[in-house]
Amino acid sequence: MHGTVDRPCKDVRGLRSSVLAASVICGVVYLAFLNYRKRVFLRVFDSDSKTLPGGFSISPAEPTSFTQRSDISLVSNACVVVEQARYLKNAGGAHVGHWVAVLTQLMPHFEAVARRSSNNAEGSSTTMHLFFTDQHRDAWQLQTIGSILRNHPYYQITVNAVMHVFNIDVILRTTVLDTLSRGNRKCRQSIDAGRFPADETWTPGLHRFVLGVFESLGCSNNANVADVLIFNRKGTREITNTRDVADYLEHRNYSVLIQTADLLTPAQQVCLIGKPFRYIVTPHGGQMASLMFKNERTNVVEVMPRSGVLECYRYITRDYALWFALQVVSLWRCAGFCIDDARRNTSFDAILRPNDGGAELEREIRSEVLTIDFIGMKSLKNLLELRA
Repeated sequence: MHGTVDRPCKDVRGLRSSVLAASVICGVVYLAFLNYRKRVFLRVFDSDSKTLPGGFSISPAEPTSFTQRSDISLVSNACVVVEQARYLKNAGGAHVGHWVAVLTQLMPHFEAVARRSSNNAEGSSTTMHLFFTDQHRDAWQLQTIGSILRNHPYYQITVNAVMHVFNIDVILRTTVLDTLSRGNRKCRQSIDAGRFPADETWTPGLHRFVLGVFESLGCSNNANVADVLIFNRKGTREITNTRDVADYLEHRNYSVLIQTADLLTPAQQVCLIGKPFRYIVTPHGGQMASLMFKNERTNVVEVMPRSGVLECYRYITRDYALWFALQVVSLWRCAGFCIDDARRNTSFDAILRPNDGGAELEREIRSEVLTIDFIGMKSLKNLLELRA
């Protein structure tokens, strides 16, 4: 009788022991998870996890397309917020074109920090913190953007040049603005990764920066180059008849070099673009970011899709270097932005993307492949004759 009663009692005691053991294990796992979560969040929100050198904190300012030169002198710390960081990532990885837009907006900051640091001990460098943020992205997405950008060769080339030229060590941080509150001084300088400069206030430091890139990469200074570089791309907006264009111009005694950006490393692209070609003919696309490093006397012909004018890189070239748009049979000089000139002068017969076309139409335009027809080739030849 006792045996039959004692068995369930033993089972209950065993069950209690199992429950207790399971509770202990769950508690340990939970505490471990909290610790892991804390460590991960400290890594993601790295700028909030500690007081940065100099007591930095972030003031979520309104995004601005460009910080005016008169404001640069007010920078009290080497600290800049880069808004709308989502533009630095596209389907293929890092969006180099928007990184160049960030670089151009940072140029006056580099100059200001370098001037302020000129009294530092010889050999010492200044650290500049770039806080990448975006109100439309969470911490994990921002961390992904930061990781992609840090590992991209183009980013590494440019930040190495900043160290070489300005003696500034650029530290990229990804964060959510609302989480940053420590420190007693505010990082009020803000630029916008989604916009491109509309003026030339960023250009004074460009020459020194470009030379620094060439020196750090060991680019050859051989000036014996072709008259025309056709700088093509693969996939969408690829010029399909580059050989026909080259043959047409070569038969008229103009030398032509054809290169495809996708087959070159970023370093090779930069060194190539820096050579003193008379003209660079290139389709609209991200490879045009390398035009930041072009020779100051090289003129550009941007080949547009036949269904609309796409534009974002015109600002790279200063006024004394010419920029042209070529669309099917229409070629016009872009005194400012090409689309503005086309709207003002209907004689160009440019085909403009409708204002109400929407994102779908823009995707269709961007997916086109390009062909330079006979009239387009003749227009290029006429340009070479005029600029002989």
